[in-house]
Amino acid sequence: MDSLLQYGDDDGVVYSVESKETQGNGRSEAEAFTEEVGLKLGDTVLRDEKKSDEDYCVDYFNLQSVSSDKFDLSKSSFNIKTDLDPYLEWNLTGTDSTSYETLWKESKISRSWNDFESTPHNATENMQRVRKNVNQRDDDDIVVVPYKSKRQRILESNVTEKSNSVNVSGSSSHLSPIKKTVTLGKSFFVIHSKIQPHLFVNESVQSRVPQKVLKQLNGHLGAVNRVKWCRRQYSHLLLSVSMDQSAKIWNVFSASSDSCVRTISCHWKAVKDGDWSASGRQIVTCGFDRTARVSDIEKGTELCKCEFDDFVTCVKYHPVQENLFVAGSLNLLKCWDVRCSSKPVRSYSFKDKIGQVHDLCFLDNGNTFLSCGSLVARDSADRNIMVWDFLSGAVISNQIYHERYICTRFCKHPHSAQFLAQTHGDYIVQFDASPPYRMNKCKRYEGHKVFGYDIGCDISPDGRFVATGSTMGEMFFYDYRSAKVLSKLSITDTSDIILNVVWHPVLYSTVALGSWNGVVEIWQ
Repeated sequence: MDSLLQYGDDDGVVYSVESKETQGNGRSEAEAFTEEVGLKLGDTVLRDEKKSDEDYCVDYFNLQSVSSDKFDLSKSSFNIKTDLDPYLEWNLTGTDSTSYETLWKESKISRSWNDFESTPHNATENMQRVRKNVNQRDDDDIVVVPYKSKRQRILESNVTEKSNSVNVSGSSSHLSPIKKTVTLGKSFFVIHSKIQPHLFVNESVQSRVPQKVLKQLNGHLGAVNRVKWCRRQYSHLLLSVSMDQSAKIWNVFSASSDSCVRTISCHWKAVKDGDWSASGRQIVTCGFDRTARVSDIEKGTELCKCEFDDFVTCVKYHPVQENLFVAGSLNLLKCWDVRCSSKPVRSYSFKDKIGQVHDLCFLDNGNTFLSCGSLVARDSADRNIMVWDFLSGAVISNQIYHERYICTRFCKHPHSAQFLAQTHGDYIVQFDASPPYRMNKCKRYEGHKVFGYDIGCDISPDGRFVATGSTMGEMFFYDYRSAKVLSKLSITDTSDIILNVVWHPVLYSTVALGSWNGVVEIWQ
């Protein structure tokens, strides 16, 4: 089997494979043969001008019969690899007994195979001995490729593609070389050079409020409902889902003008929410086509489809069991297993209606989770925020938030047992993340406007700041402890609506936002 060697650069990683084709023994037939006769490819033997090229090809298969006294030291030298290749080169990909006959016929030698096989040199016997010696080892002979610059790899890959196309088409008599390099393309699952120095930073490093636009990502044709960074190791990747029926993966720190590395178009209606798996190699998306779908990022293929009876408006992977995710619909939540998507693992429902589920948030290491619905009854949203037991599906508490506004987004504090909820009352409210899930009535993060939109919020990795979008075309940054407004930053299009704001998990001063006009901006 070929082994993959990974090399990172600013745009991703190039997978390079360089191996010697073998017969299951760790050595190529050419190596085994030349070791048998005591020579190596590239060794030089002296050429006798009286001998024809045809005779040299025969001697190539039976070098033991060639003695040094046959050659005149005053004549030109003869290199086995460079001089014999134009006439006859090892076909290392062939393993059947006819490969050498095919090789002989394609080598432009006038002498027939039968004549060659019956020569006194007895080349066939030598070949059989080579095959016997080749089958003595089991390990593959892997050649370690040193690192090369991006420009060198591009130039070499172009040359390799041209030579491979000639060999495959059979338009040239020059057969495949002993070593081959296959470039499989680029992968974006690599520790980016900008992320690596910050993966294991000191806890004393504090977040800062961003000041300027680092990059603007254009590609969506509809409102961007949700943006999410990938896991810490691959946090140069950003997921965005949109009303244009697509989900996009962005390599944010790529030097290329087009930072979109993958577009997922498995939904046939607007995509409402999405989430990364724990490995970072899969995403789950949901939308108005009444399905939740899991997609493989590297291949761009759909792995499973989970169907609902109504719109699916939120989805979240379990923080511990990476094969499970929970999706919310109208008056119902379902837990699905990616490995068996024919039916849900369990369902979560309440005796009364809870409305359309807007968001989910796992607590207590995945043992419980929060949901927020869209119903307000008698000036009280007593069923708006609900706490569910993940395993049993029982409702732990629904008497958490008693004000007349519905909540649309959650955000859990990274270090303390607290969480925030975005409300349609133009403020963010704070709750305890442990029973009895008490609301802090003395603290509200207010100043931004929501006006009924599904506006998201987030907390910085060190827990010092709260960031939220608004319908005013501005990002608001609050102090988490005092709830005071620290900064208001206007985006490029001030008439736009900022639907979602997420803080980078590694770069503490970097924020991504998604807007109503389909623009994704990176601030730093």
